[in-house]
Amino acid sequence: MKYRKILFFIIVFVVIYLIYFLYHDKTISYIALGDAYVMGENPYGEVGLGYPDYFIDKISKNRKIKLYTKDFSKKNYYVHELYEDIISNKTILIDDKTLSLKNALRDSNFITLSIGADDIMSKVSFNDVNKLSNDKIVKDTILEINKLLNEILKYNKNIVIVGYYNFYINKNDSNIFSLLNNELKNLTNRKNIGYIDIYNLIDGNYLENPKSFYPNVDAYKVIGDEIIKYLKKT
Repeated sequence: MKYRKILFFIIVFVVIYLIYFLYHDKTISYIALGDAYVMGENPYGEVGLGYPDYFIDKISKNRKIKLYTKDFSKKNYYVHELYEDIISNKTILIDDKTLSLKNALRDSNFITLSIGADDIMSKVSFNDVNKLSNDKIVKDTILEINKLLNEILKYNKNIVIVGYYNFYINKNDSNIFSLLNNELKNLTNRKNIGYIDIYNLIDGNYLENPKSFYPNVDAYKVIGDEIIKYLKKT
């Protein structure tokens, strides 16, 4: 009889815990860090909705959004600049309230990061004059990203890096972003953080302006869907 009572209380405790676990907190705080790719730059140089916006729009259907911002991101953003913004604890205004980058990192239960493309493109030359090797360019960029991740991990470990598509689909120098993505995968494995590979997902069909590196709205929607799929898996 005694053991039955103990078993009964154990079952009740487990059921209560599961209910609490499933329903006590349906809110999400999410910040998206990175460059124009995060901001949602389109093929014609306009900034609109990026993949974080499409992701948050879908997830808001069954989650209450406590915090969402991509305002710590910007166009032409180098890895060392984001690192310096964290060190200096950059602030932004949201609904007339000041939010610091360190607090945003601490309070978020999900962070996406896409950065390094501007570092890559600033070093690639389309002629053979003083051209660095692709391996050297990628290696230097990964060292900077590793330093950045070490700083972010002081505040939050729930980081997912969203990889890059091939910015140079219409150019000869097309394999550098493949190299970058491979190194990003290796880095995320070492850091035990998430990685979403979209290199083969975004092709020339999404790059409608041959004079621009940036994709159309449909591409950002696809990437937003990939983040949803990643979360469902993990």
